[in-house]
Amino acid sequence: MTRARLPDCAVTLAFLELMEPRLPDAVAAIMAEGIEDVTIVPVFPGQGGHLLRDLPLLAEGLRTAHPGLRLSVAGAVGEDPGVLAAMTDYCVRSLG
Repeated sequence: MTRARLPDCAVTLAFLELMEPRLPDAVAAIMAEGIEDVTIVPVFPGQGGHLLRDLPLLAEGLRTAHPGLRLSVAGAVGEDPGVLAAMTDYCVRSLG
C-alpha cells in the first residue's frame, strides 16, 4: 500500500532479524540502484529492545559501510498519535 501511495519512491521491506531480507542487505540493494538517501521507518508498536539497542547499532554500521549513504530513522510507527488513535479505534470496534 505504501508503494502505491508513493509511486516515485523506492519502497522496500527489511527485517532486523530472523526473516529476509535483512536490513543491511536491503540497504546495499537500494544503494546498488543508485539511491543514497534512505529513511528507515520502524514498523514496531513501540520503543522496545530492537529500537533502543539493535537499530541504532545497525544504522551506525550502515553509515560506516556506505560512506555516501544519507540515512535517517523515523520513530516507531506505534508511537505516532494517529496510529495510536487507529489502534484504539480498532480495539473499541472489536469489543462492540
